[in-house]
Amino acid sequence: MHNGKEVTKITGSAVYGTHCMIHYADGSSQKSEGYNVYDTLVQEFGFVTYKSMEHDRYFGGESFEAVPSNDTSE
Repeated sequence: MHNGKEVTKITGSAVYGTHCMIHYADGSSQKSEGYNVYDTLVQEFGFVTYKSMEHDRYFGGESFEAVPSNDTSE
């Protein structure tokens, strides 16, 4: 839960500028400037982070998606 809403994933991009977004179960989202703004929340929620690199000719950089773990033993 974040701001009273269930979080489904957290994404970030450093490809066309830097930003992060929290995506909520109700379909809404919250955007912040900066790439690592929500690192603490990702760790707190125990999300698994998947990173990728964009190798565009003019714009390149890293992006990520952090999602809940599929581990049901917790």
